[in-house]
Amino acid sequence: MSTDLRDAFRSAAAAVPPMGDVEQAVRRGRRRRRATVVAAPLALLVLIAGVWLAVPEGVTEPPVAEPQPRAVTAADLAGRTFAATDGLPEDQSLVLTFRRAVVTVYADAGPSEAAYQIVDDVLRLEQEWYACGVCGGSWLRDLFSSGPTVQLAGGELSLTAAEGPVTMTELDVPTNTEVRKATWNLNSYALAGDSAGAVAVPEAVYSSLQIEGSAMSVEYGCNHRGGGVLVTEQTLELVGSWSATRLGCSGPTAVVESAVMQVLLPEQRRISYRIEGTVLRADEAATLTLSSAGGQLVYTNWD
Repeated sequence: MSTDLRDAFRSAAAAVPPMGDVEQAVRRGRRRRRATVVAAPLALLVLIAGVWLAVPEGVTEPPVAEPQPRAVTAADLAGRTFAATDGLPEDQSLVLTFRRAVVTVYADAGPSEAAYQIVDDVLRLEQEWYACGVCGGSWLRDLFSSGPTVQLAGGELSLTAAEGPVTMTELDVPTNTEVRKATWNLNSYALAGDSAGAVAVPEAVYSSLQIEGSAMSVEYGCNHRGGGVLVTEQTLELVGSWSATRLGCSGPTAVVESAVMQVLLPEQRRISYRIEGTVLRADEAATLTLSSAGGQLVYTNWD
């Protein structure tokens, strides 16, 4: 082999990298391809985020449509109870419980019932209701006698008369008949702030409570008091003004009466209650516990 040819082979061999260098280059190529595969989705996410951040300020999701007032029928209101939240004279209250053809009106004077119709969105009560002298004040009779327009939007009911609208909100009033099944006799009481704790009622003193429909009657000791009540799953909502007798009491009866009045004053308006045991079961007494800011009363359905 000539010297020139031998030199050419040596130059070509020197230009070829060692095998270790080749393997490292291959590995670097593989890493670059893996990096490219990983970087591509990341770049896409960055692009999406950039587009999202580029949305002009002030652009928001479209608002959720509010329920719109619509024509009302008696079927729409049947089985529902509404309480006034705006539009009444000062210190007045109004709750309406509708059935298919009868409405119970809870107002300051107590509960009353009337047949009703809704004709062309106008609420009309039977004429006999207006002749009831104790069914509500003049503002209430004026409201219904004017034939208020009725609108219903979701759980909001409005009665619009000449004096302006009365806004009412639906109440969640589950049916609970247990508390209405018995005459409850007071067994003991505990007054708020009294360190004596629970005090048993003397055998010679009779104090009881009974609920029939939308009316609640309480024998305090020697006096009686009664008025409207709205029974929910856990509360008794006292409605309207409560009438009462005014007999003079003395001795243990007066003590018990004072305790009952402290817990059940209509000013409390909302009385919590719970029932334990089975009402009207012959071999077991059920207990009814009433609680308010004034204290606690424990009744039993046994004599």
